[in-house]
Amino acid sequence: DKQEVSGKWTSKGSPYIIKGEAIVPEGKTLKISPGVVVRFQTGETRDYDKYSRSGVGFLRVNGRLVAKGKESNLVYFTRDGSYGNWGVVYMNTGKQKNTISYCKFEYGYYIRSIIPGDNATAAVSFNECGGSVENCIIVSNGWNGINCKNGANPLIKNNTLVGNKYAIECNSNSSPLIQNTIIYSNDDVFYINGGAKPMIMNSLLQSGSLPLD
Repeated sequence: DKQEVSGKWTSKGSPYIIKGEAIVPEGKTLKISPGVVVRFQTGETRDYDKYSRSGVGFLRVNGRLVAKGKESNLVYFTRDGSYGNWGVVYMNTGKQKNTISYCKFEYGYYIRSIIPGDNATAAVSFNECGGSVENCIIVSNGWNGINCKNGANPLIKNNTLVGNKYAIECNSNSSPLIQNTIIYSNDDVFYINGGAKPMIMNSLLQSGSLPLD
């Protein structure tokens, strides 16, 4: 199933249930208010075509995403039910800057071939775009917490990433700025390849693989 989404999601309409692919179209914005819970259908398939047919939930942002909770009233991106993993929040928005703050992401996974020849490997996935992820909790995702690829350069600030496979994956000349972020109890800290150069400042990292030249 595919559905277009945009406009404003509020706590009065929460929870919002996503089955299959929800798309923020190019030129549109989806704003998510404090206290909103977004629940995604879970499943076992990991390939885009199979995801689409099986109804596993994920969000594709071709326009712009503004998900802004508050310290005492987070936005939750989670599974619908008590078992399994959903897909990803995938941003491929060009010059549009996405804003994600005071959100919690849990139980996401990855989607292969989300665009031809490329995968989205984290609950929060940036492709060829920027924006910010600030004051978020990214926990217990079946693969990676954050993925940046193809020149993506978001600001990743004041976050906690725990219990993921890799906390942050960087590919293909991406260059995120990681500040004041706590990373612990993941299988590993970083997965780096393809000339990616993350910059890390004032952060607390578990021991593990670091992006050293």
